[in-house]
Amino acid sequence: PLISDTTEIALDFNDRYSERDERSDLKNFDRELSSLGEALELRMEFEDRLLAALDQHELLLVDNQS
Repeated sequence: PLISDTTEIALDFNDRYSERDERSDLKNFDRELSSLGEALELRMEFEDRLLAALDQHELLLVDNQS
């Protein structure tokens, strides 16, 4: 669920800012861009943990088959 939460943050940001014109209100842009960056950083940490867990599981499977 945590990875999907970060996906939602990225999609919301994209939806909010992808179709802007020069009259658009960008007063929250800096704050929301910062939040997006933090969400992406968390996502990378989650993905690293997931990959490490999968790698460890693979090692256990190989050890058990020996």
